[in-house]
Amino acid sequence: MSDKLVTKVAEKPILFSGAMVRAILESKKTQTRRVAKEFNPRLQYRLRQSDGEIEVLDAGNMWGIMARRTVCPYGKPGDRLWVRESIQKRGWDTRGNWDTCFIRYLATDECLSVPTPDPVWVEHRMQSKVPSIYMPRWASRLTLGIVSVEVERLQEISEEDAKAEGVQPVTGDGCAHYGAFRELWDSINAKRGFGWDKNPWVWVVEFKRYAEGL
Repeated sequence: MSDKLVTKVAEKPILFSGAMVRAILESKKTQTRRVAKEFNPRLQYRLRQSDGEIEVLDAGNMWGIMARRTVCPYGKPGDRLWVRESIQKRGWDTRGNWDTCFIRYLATDECLSVPTPDPVWVEHRMQSKVPSIYMPRWASRLTLGIVSVEVERLQEISEEDAKAEGVQPVTGDGCAHYGAFRELWDSINAKRGFGWDKNPWVWVVEFKRYAEGL
């Protein structure tokens, strides 16, 4: 037996829309921003950030210093995220003795032969489209490695970072990606109370796509 200490890499699921899945596959998306509900949007914080762990030095309120630590719920650098996306069963691959099925990935309309550890689940739950939130780990075709994690105000995003979000520019000017990201953000989050105008705190997760099989 090897004497080396084996460190298990943490994995967590993350949801992406079809457009964002395509952007990842095309190497156009390397960042994602998610609402940081751990931080009160009405307060200004002074933070110390390190490897996905955020230390709150000052919450900018009447109680003054608030020494506490907050860990990003999506993980820390070195952890992995497996992508959940909408799928649909296209039939059984009988060459695999009924333990492999053809899955259609709706974002790209690609059909792949995927081994399944749970044929009963496939037979009962995949008769029609499976929303991304219900996608099982074994069906995921995309794994992302977290490179860095930060927390910031939503409106602090730069044009360069907006481009890294994988959005399609809405105009040809110098802030085309910035404007496109703002529109995308509001289409997803405004109805949840975290619109662009609210300028919520957000987790900024930078990632890289792992090659197939990793």
